[in-house]
Amino acid sequence: MRPPFGAGFYRVALLFLGATLFISCKDSIEKTDALGAIDSISTQTVRNMRGIETKFGKVSIRLEAPLMETYSLLAEPFEIFPQGIRIEGYTPEGELESEITAKMAIHKTKSNQERWEAYGNVVIINHIKNETLKTDTLYWDRVSRRIYTHAFVRLLSPQGMLQGYGMESDERASDATILNPFDSYGIMARDTL
Repeated sequence: MRPPFGAGFYRVALLFLGATLFISCKDSIEKTDALGAIDSISTQTVRNMRGIETKFGKVSIRLEAPLMETYSLLAEPFEIFPQGIRIEGYTPEGELESEITAKMAIHKTKSNQERWEAYGNVVIINHIKNETLKTDTLYWDRVSRRIYTHAFVRLLSPQGMLQGYGMESDERASDATILNPFDSYGIMARDTL
């Protein structure tokens, strides 16, 4: 009995099958390489995040963010809050003292350092002093317990308006100092003349 097809047909079919497998494997390798390094992929994603830090049983910091992504496999791991963040700071008695909002934030931890960076329409409200500070960039060093910026800032308070470049304060924004003020004004409660 003779096979329905000649030997040449089977050779062509095997050659075609081998080429198809080779191209398919090559295509998969290229797609895998296109994904990039595994350490650049988010290791954790949290939606509608809410966090609370307490001291001696009382809330000291409350944090809310629509989205947090963690990149823990990098040499310098970080968390990013690409859809904005809101942080509230409370006094030891539990009273809301300060509130920080921003369009985006990054939290970096490296050995003995911990730093927060906030970008885009950063607003700091000190509810106790009735002050509002606005800037585009803010840094918060948790180890030194200071907040600062080198960007343009505007501070509104019952005593007037200060603006300039650069600001430093404690982490609760209770002693904000503008480093290079310009075009500011103050309101005097009583004239001494």
